[in-house]
Amino acid sequence: MDALHDPGSQGCEDGTETPFDGVDNSELEQCLRTVDYGPCRRFPPNPHSSLPVYVTIHRIRRLIEASIDDPYTMDQLREPQMNVIIVRPLVDRLHDEDDISVVYCLLANRVQFLREQSEVVHHTVNIARAALCELVASRVLRRFLEDNTGRAGLLLLTSILVEGFDPFQGAPQDVEREGRHLQWPIQERGGYERKLTALELAIISESKKFIASSACQRVVNAVYRGKLVYTPVSFVDILPDHYKHKPISLYDPYKAPLLNQACLIVPRLRSLIELLQFIILILLYVLTMVHRRNPRVSVYEIIFVIYTFGWILNEFASIIEHGWQVHTQNLWSFLDITRFSTDA
Repeated sequence: MDALHDPGSQGCEDGTETPFDGVDNSELEQCLRTVDYGPCRRFPPNPHSSLPVYVTIHRIRRLIEASIDDPYTMDQLREPQMNVIIVRPLVDRLHDEDDISVVYCLLANRVQFLREQSEVVHHTVNIARAALCELVASRVLRRFLEDNTGRAGLLLLTSILVEGFDPFQGAPQDVEREGRHLQWPIQERGGYERKLTALELAIISESKKFIASSACQRVVNAVYRGKLVYTPVSFVDILPDHYKHKPISLYDPYKAPLLNQACLIVPRLRSLIELLQFIILILLYVLTMVHRRNPRVSVYEIIFVIYTFGWILNEFASIIEHGWQVHTQNLWSFLDITRFSTDA
């Protein structure tokens, strides 16, 4: 768990360690112009680049397919008899303290099983296998919570859920080369591109019981309140700031600056900002409609057009950054899209 950082011994202004400590300004400017992985690197090295994600995904798929050949519901899988025969042996076999990608691989298999449920022959069986993947993932995550308590345990759980993984990581070169042809061109991020997190897979696959588990809720609440600092994984950035890539760490308010721009992405504060933006948008719309009698374009209408364009650009950036499926899981996103269509 050397990838988990404790800000108590770090000297960065926001409580996290950066690769620029002890480097003078001239060397720092040169670092920002190149993607070098030596002492003068723009990105910290990926601490989980050696995990065999591709192999683990296929190993889990074979285990799940061998465990279930009949249709079961989630309630049936949670019965004591099924827990002893199927669930607990899988948890004991898959849980590895040194491999935090197991939960991601389980949820990736759940997504794949749900996509394959369109097959008429194995329709209900694939649904049962997807449910088993969700149940085993929640049990594995709970075991990580039981074995690791305190601040270190919170950092480990956060790393499991929000650390990005590539499904082709550890795959043979010919398999990876063939799979990459089906992907869109992406922005280079020093090894942090083409990745999804376990939490995003849980949202996409609608794993409600997994998200509602105590271990997952602990991480979600900590991220929502801004207790954790990290750079989120994104697909495309309109204004990329990859030189600020932060590893997962606990937020230290005593070492953070008074005006810390990293706080703007905290979900709780972000929701308040979005509410304020929506109120301003409504006020500008009302003022524009009140002064519409004048045949000439009013000042309020110009301000409303500029502000609305910025608001639409922000929504568009959120969609391409996190993906359509993740973005639309929020109820307010449908209202935003409706408003976007009306303004367009």
